[in-house]
Amino acid sequence: MSQLAALTRRWAISTCSWAISTCIGLSFGPPQANADETRWRFFDQNGRALLAITDTDEATDAIGSPSFDCAAGSDRVEVRGDANKALRRAIGNVISADQYPKVNVAPFEKESFVMLSVSYSEISGWQYGFDLPVSSPQFERFKQTGVLEFKLAGTAVREGSKVGLDAAAKFQAFCKQQSK
Repeated sequence: MSQLAALTRRWAISTCSWAISTCIGLSFGPPQANADETRWRFFDQNGRALLAITDTDEATDAIGSPSFDCAAGSDRVEVRGDANKALRRAIGNVISADQYPKVNVAPFEKESFVMLSVSYSEISGWQYGFDLPVSSPQFERFKQTGVLEFKLAGTAVREGSKVGLDAAAKFQAFCKQQSK
């Protein structure tokens, strides 16, 4: 057998092996989330709940932005996150213009604004915050996408994770239910 024929045979065998292993791998469906994967996670304790992007189910201060906090049965969610440079600039412009710091949260409904608060943390730097009803169209959209979107004075913020959406549904149910 010539070298070219041997090479062609090896290539055909390796291609068939790759195709078969790919088909077998795909037949088992998508891989499950790993325990240490960064994703939305739901934590509840003493009548309060936290929905946060983190890479562990254990207590941690390594929480991504944004995060959500509520009391059981309150139907109110406190949204908190790290203010990026564009948002900090927009906040400064709103303050300089002596305007209300109103944000419009997706889905962007006319006259559907909430008030933005600003704070500073030695750990995270400048942070934003606002409240939303957990049963609002805005939270419903977030629950479906895992991504929080809002605008302040023409500056758009879009952050979150599409992994771990089941945690958002658990969080919403907790915030709607009455504490025991």
